[in-house]
Amino acid sequence: MLQRIKPIAARALSLALCVVLALALLPARASAAGVNPAPSYNLHAQQYTNVQRWAETVKSYLFVNPSGGLTRVEYIDGKVVVEDYNSQFQIQSNRSIPMELPIWGGFFAGETYNFFIFGQNNEEQSDEKEVIRVVKYSKDWLRLGACSIKGANTYHPFEAGSLRCAEYGGHLYVHTCHTMYNNSRDKSHHQASMTFHVDESTMGWGGFYSVGFSNQGYIYVSHSFNQFILIDSEGHMVTLDHGDAYPRGIALFRNHAEAGQDNLFEMISDSPFDENYGKYGNSVLATKISGSSGKNDTGVAVGGFVETSSGYIVAYNYTRDYSNYHAPRELWMAYVPKENIETAYIQHWGFNSGDFTDKKDVNISNPQLVSTGLDGGYMLWQLMEPYSEWHNSGFESNPSVDKKVYYARYQPTGGIGAFRETIKVSACDAELSDCQPIVWNGKVVWYVTGEGANASVPMFYVLDDNGITPYKATAGAGAPATNLAYPNTQTVLLDGKPVTFQTYALKDTLGNLTNYIRIRDIAYYLNGTKAQFEVDWFYGSVNLIPGQPYTPNGSELSTPFSGTRTYKMDQSTTDVNKFWEPKLKPIVLYDDKGGGYTYYKLRELGEVLGFNVSYINGQVVINTNEPYSDAQ
Repeated sequence: MLQRIKPIAARALSLALCVVLALALLPARASAAGVNPAPSYNLHAQQYTNVQRWAETVKSYLFVNPSGGLTRVEYIDGKVVVEDYNSQFQIQSNRSIPMELPIWGGFFAGETYNFFIFGQNNEEQSDEKEVIRVVKYSKDWLRLGACSIKGANTYHPFEAGSLRCAEYGGHLYVHTCHTMYNNSRDKSHHQASMTFHVDESTMGWGGFYSVGFSNQGYIYVSHSFNQFILIDSEGHMVTLDHGDAYPRGIALFRNHAEAGQDNLFEMISDSPFDENYGKYGNSVLATKISGSSGKNDTGVAVGGFVETSSGYIVAYNYTRDYSNYHAPRELWMAYVPKENIETAYIQHWGFNSGDFTDKKDVNISNPQLVSTGLDGGYMLWQLMEPYSEWHNSGFESNPSVDKKVYYARYQPTGGIGAFRETIKVSACDAELSDCQPIVWNGKVVWYVTGEGANASVPMFYVLDDNGITPYKATAGAGAPATNLAYPNTQTVLLDGKPVTFQTYALKDTLGNLTNYIRIRDIAYYLNGTKAQFEVDWFYGSVNLIPGQPYTPNGSELSTPFSGTRTYKMDQSTTDVNKFWEPKLKPIVLYDDKGGGYTYYKLRELGEVLGFNVSYINGQVVINTNEPYSDAQ
């Protein structure tokens, strides 16, 4: 502590003293002031080629948060970063989410909850080992529970593929992949799709639809190199897989039973198409892939899957010369009608670079689809240099030819424009990544990080009728212009016993609350514990005396004012044992007559006075028998 020379004249003291109860949120969160976007590298991460052959789990996500802004979720170098942005793409706050298992699976922003999916290898092939954990968070990022999946015929989760989710009727549906226990025939760990669902309210596991067991072969694709899932407008779960053997093609499966129930194993009728699939749904190859069964080289990369009013659309790139790594890929779209799905005619549209540019036989990237409704949406793609055999070198091995994003509207029945002859393709300076574009305020938005071989902060791209506009993410603008405190209450576990404080709460720019409480209330409840302290004066300043019993003055456990109050940062100082303590940074609330009331952060007070403040299972906890710790 730093000693301070006291003035002879005593200063006027605040009418009452209070202390802030700043919630030690898990995950750790920072406000806008001093927060910068996290750099990363997701440029062209949606790509996969004949060199790599299969997709990877998606690392970058974007969704519209409850305040109407955008939230970025990204897995970066073993850490999960969450950042909130306003409409000017200024970061407002950030937080980190703990990795609960060592392997990243994915993220899903649901209507009511947010979900993270983690995994770990099971090389012991134990049915008792946890291989996947689905973790539920509230929309204000409190951990609410988890579902643990054990064994599940899983050797390595999320291997050689991706993971995507959908929800319906309070159930989360996860479509991913894994390598399985070695089989008795060739002792190999074969790779296949993996599909399951979780009850969002209880976080109870709802069962598998495919993990490679002989009695659960429905929705089974092997090898499955990329996975997509949606719940269509009729409530049916629809999955899409990039298969190289069983089957060899882009496989679409639509479940018979309506989603949202505990059991989707509803047998409607047998089907001549497939003995297993026909019992539970309809299956069809949106596109057949040439080559021998099980050959990993397919010449295909699948990039998008959406529903329209009359069917389903798949976007992919394709070359029949699948064994040639440098063969240019064309842009393809398949339209699968909903009606008579197994027997209906599937339409295909194929384009090469010469159809919409003066660059002939140039490689086309893995495209992306974004639906703007059942009446259509956009397909987006880029022109790429020939695929490099150094895809996993950590550098941009396949840079775009012109650093442009090409885009066109698709129709409810597929196709780009009305006919191929009238194709309407536009292009703007932009890039693509593994961030799935979303619709926000009537516009399409996504973000890209990385420049050349270097990491960078996000560049947001917004697509509307005027084209594509870039916006670089910037640091936040700081606290709101008007500082208000709102009446509230807060229950705290104090040495294991619940106590309720009448509090005031501050709101940040996203509406998140931070509660504040009177210091005399804290002193009153800590009296008689190892952390007891006296509230005193010293030359007109607040002086806290650790270890001494607290002397009540009759104002405890009451609120000196009501309604919303204004506040500002306090310019005075606070002493501990008559020494200025710079770690204590007070604010002041004002009553109707202009009287000021000083507040302090609880964690700062715990650090100075020697008691611990933590956040455990959604509960603020004060432990006077433990020393202060920065750990949450």
